[in-house]
Amino acid sequence: MTMKNHKQITLDEFDKRLLRAVQRDGSLTHAQLAEVVHLSPSQCARRLERLRKDGYL
Repeated sequence: MTMKNHKQITLDEFDKRLLRAVQRDGSLTHAQLAEVVHLSPSQCARRLERLRKDGYL
């Protein structure tokens, strides 16, 4: 996996859960992901944006 940024990124358990959920079903909405990972839809959206920016998605 190629990282866009070369800074050290630490993924917490919520980030890992989000990545697994998106890997299983990339069509899930933020609300559906929120239920899966036990975060609010807005938190999921922010985390997904950061994961995209950092090259994980």
